[in-house]
Amino acid sequence: MASIIKSNTYADFNGREILTANNDGILTTQKINQPFFSTTLSSNQTVSTGTWTKMNFDSEIVDTNNAFNTTDKQFVVPANCQGKYLIFSMLYRNFSTNGTNIRAAITKNDSRVINSIFTDGQGIANSAIVSAVMDLAVGDTIHIETFHDRGSNETYATDHNQFYGFRIGS
Repeated sequence: MASIIKSNTYADFNGREILTANNDGILTTQKINQPFFSTTLSSNQTVSTGTWTKMNFDSEIVDTNNAFNTTDKQFVVPANCQGKYLIFSMLYRNFSTNGTNIRAAITKNDSRVINSIFTDGQGIANSAIVSAVMDLAVGDTIHIETFHDRGSNETYATDHNQFYGFRIGS
């Protein structure tokens, strides 16, 4: 003897929908990895040497909860969305000098918490990647900063720089 449980909605204890299915059993809403944001630069950004600089991520590709502030160039954790997040950024500069460094940092509430460094050994363009799984509370802010030591200004290209993140759990 077999049993069947029928339901077209899966919700949390507060009644917020997590998954829904249509009459054919196809998932029509999936809110597990939300909020989700993905941004890039709307124009090339010039960064001075020897100074930590906030990246101007101001062009949204995706922003499921309207939680990315393009004016302040940062993600703000919205109400009821605290939890664990995957945060990622890739930074690319057009030119470099052999032996110079490029750094990328994830900044939480205006403090650098994760920092990566890449040294150019070829004297050509290079990039830095930084990622982390982080516990975030409602109202926490996340932005990306960069640093380089080339000795002159560097240009970070519009089409090669990314910043994104999404909630992966509570």
